[in-house]
Amino acid sequence: MTTEVPSVKNDKIVGAFKTQKEANYIRGEIESAGINGKKLSVEGFIDPEAQIGAIGTTTGGEAGLLLGGLYGSFVGTLAATSVPYWTGIAADSGFNRLLILGITVAGALIGWSAGKKELESESVRQKKKSDPGIPRSFCVVVDGSASEIDRARQVVKKSSAADIYGRAR
Repeated sequence: MTTEVPSVKNDKIVGAFKTQKEANYIRGEIESAGINGKKLSVEGFIDPEAQIGAIGTTTGGEAGLLLGGLYGSFVGTLAATSVPYWTGIAADSGFNRLLILGITVAGALIGWSAGKKELESESVRQKKKSDPGIPRSFCVVVDGSASEIDRARQVVKKSSAADIYGRAR
């Protein structure tokens, strides 16, 4: 279950972990300690700061289109200024304008294609950086009595998994 902000009070969260695998491992440990599995849940948490950082990150086809257009316009301008020198065609002719436009569009399309291909081959870790909807950490939540929450926290402390702050438990 993925939510942008944990939907429970912080006092019910017994641990926060970098990966869902670690959170599910701890959930299993808590369940084996005698706490009912129906009272346990793992919720994805998206840090608002990381979410804002991801919104401004361009990747894949969008980044390729922008960079391709930039490089294409640069190469187009170079070609348009050097072609009259080589061929004797007037510098302000329609041909030069079409040359700049054509090379810019070609550069943008090639960049877009390369960017989409690059995005498809990215690892999940890289995709997290640019997707504001992917959880960056996972909280283990106990929806039970105070004694069950304390018992679950003891299990988490005895476990060897590390929380999101790098502290070994």
